[in-house]
Amino acid sequence: MLKNTLTALLIGTTMFALAQAGGDSALLAGTSGKAGLGSQDRREANVDFHVGTGYGKERELITRGRLNFEQRGGQNARPVAIHAERIAQLQVEGNKAKFAGRAVLVTMVDGQRKHIPGTIEVHVVDNKRPNQQGSDVRPDVFAVKFKAAEGDLTFGYEGAARRGDLKVWKKPS
Repeated sequence: MLKNTLTALLIGTTMFALAQAGGDSALLAGTSGKAGLGSQDRREANVDFHVGTGYGKERELITRGRLNFEQRGGQNARPVAIHAERIAQLQVEGNKAKFAGRAVLVTMVDGQRKHIPGTIEVHVVDNKRPNQQGSDVRPDVFAVKFKAAEGDLTFGYEGAARRGDLKVWKKPS
C-alpha cells in the first residue's frame, strides 16, 4: 500500500513538474522508482528517481525529471553519490526505459569531498509488479553510467532491486 502511494506521489510530482514547465502537458511516458539495489560484485546502493515526457504549452515535447543515486562504501566500493536535476532525454520501449542528462558525481578523493560535473545514461528494466514474489520472478534492474565533463573519469553501476520497485510506463497511442 505504501509503495503504491509513493509511486503515485512520484508520478504526480513528475506530472506537476511537466505542467509547470509547459502548461497543460499530458504525460506520455515515464519511469520512476525508489529501491535498494545490490550488484553482482556485492556493491549496495539506493536510488530514487522520476522522469517523464509530455507536451508543453506550444505542444513541444519536453522531458523532465531527477535522480538521486547513492552507493554505500564498504569492502568492495567507496561511497559515491550521483545527483541529476536536468534530464534531457527519455526513451521507453515495452518494460525498458533509457534516460540521460547532466549530473554531478560526489565522492571522496584523497580525503576530500569532490563534486564532479558530467553526464549520465540510465537504463531501467521493470520486470515485476510491486510485491510480486516467487522463484520465477526476475527482479527489476537499474544501471547508471557517469562520464565526467572534463578528464576521463567514469563510474558505472548495475544492480537488481532488492527492496522497493522500479516502474516503466507509456500511455497507449
